Amino acid sequence: MLEERVLQRTENEVTGEAVAAVRTLTGVERLETNRWTRLAAGMHYRDALGTLQPSKDEIELAGNAASATRGPLKAIWEANANQPAAQGAIKSG
Repeated sequence: MLEERVLQRTENEVTGEAVAAVRTLTGVERLETNRWTRLAAGMHYRDALGTLQPSKDEIELAGNAASATRGPLKAIWEANANQPAAQGAIKSG
């Protein structure tokens, strides 16, 4: 493969193309372009500036709180889930 590049991103898909050198049955080499689309709910989210970012399945700990904020849905809760006040606050992007 010579080159692969992303053409477009949305919240739920990414479209790209790949260029590869292929050899025909007669031995002639030529370039072939293939386009592809990957689909997944929540693949990207918009950050505070409105820029699309790749979603990440990760929980961050800070002090007495935990948060999952690198996706289309955000959640913040007490770091210790056994505490009575441990409740998630979920909001959309």
